[in-house]
Amino acid sequence: MFVVPRIEEQRAKAILSKHPRPLAKKRKIIKVELFYLPNYVFNVEIENRKAKVNLMKICVDGIEGHFAYYDETELTEKPATQGKSADFNISADEAMKLGKDEFHRMVLRQSLKKRDEITIRSITFDKIVFYPFWIGYFKRKGAYDFESIDALSGQRQGVKMKPVFIRALLNEAE
Repeated sequence: MFVVPRIEEQRAKAILSKHPRPLAKKRKIIKVELFYLPNYVFNVEIENRKAKVNLMKICVDGIEGHFAYYDETELTEKPATQGKSADFNISADEAMKLGKDEFHRMVLRQSLKKRDEITIRSITFDKIVFYPFWIGYFKRKGAYDFESIDALSGQRQGVKMKPVFIRALLNEAE
């Protein structure tokens, strides 16, 4: 299933052209392309000290296994907008383990801040989705570089995701 992008190419180009630092000049984007990152979606059931149970969804990228929260959104069988994608590098079981570990660390941090004991009761596989990102290529100091934004929210992706995209783009090229 493919997540339907909400941001059009022209808007993505405008966002990617703006430099992330204030007062810096605009970048000249050479090329913008849509890339669908493979993800596993899991249902997670958590419980707090008062026995209140919450259900949530997380997604784990199929390239390196980084987790993120997942909100249900419009899905299609085929991409609504043409773009590139990569194959999965890790299995669903491996993604579940990596996602659970990373989610568990995040829950521990939140528990300490809120002084509440939160435990993960269960994590189950839900589905596979291909999540859209706009990738903009530009020149920096004589070399080519890229930056990516979420094709639903327009948020820039940080340094944590850059190796994921590099690996995914290299896999796609093969």
